Amino acid sequence: ERKNGEQYVVVQTVAPIRGLNGEIERFVAINHEITELKEMEQAFREQSEELELLNRILRHDVRNDLNIILGWAESLEETATGEEEEKLERIRSAGQRAVELTRVARDIAEAISGEEEPELHPVPLDDVLTTEVKNRTAAFDDAAIELH
Repeated sequence: ERKNGEQYVVVQTVAPIRGLNGEIERFVAINHEITELKEMEQAFREQSEELELLNRILRHDVRNDLNIILGWAESLEETATGEEEEKLERIRSAGQRAVELTRVARDIAEAISGEEEPELHPVPLDDVLTTEVKNRTAAFDDAAIELH
C-alpha cells in the first residue's frame, strides 16, 4: 500500500548476500511494480467474457433463424415441383451448412478460450473436398470446379 492508501501489486525477488566465509549475512529484495499489468489482465478477462457471451447469443439467434428457414423450406417442399424443388434443396443445403458453421464457430471459440480441449480426429481429405465442391457448385450455377 502506498502512503496515500492506494493499493499496488509488486513482484518481489529476494536474494541472499553472502560474506567472505560463504555464510548469509543479509538479504536484498528487488521489487518490480506490476499494478498496471494486473489491471490490464483483469480488463482483458472481462472483455473476453463479454465477447464470449455475445458470441453465444449471436450463434443462438442465428441458429434459431436458420431453423425457421429450414422449417419453411421443408414445408414448401411438400407442394414444390420441378425447378422449385431444386431451389428449395439449395436453400435447405445452405441452411444446414450455416448451422454447421455455428457449431464450428462454437468449437473454435472454446479452443481459443482454453475452456475445453478440442476434439481432434483424422478427416479424409477427399471427402471434405468432394463435399465442398458439391456445395460450391450448388451455390453458384456457373461454377466449374474440378479435382485432380
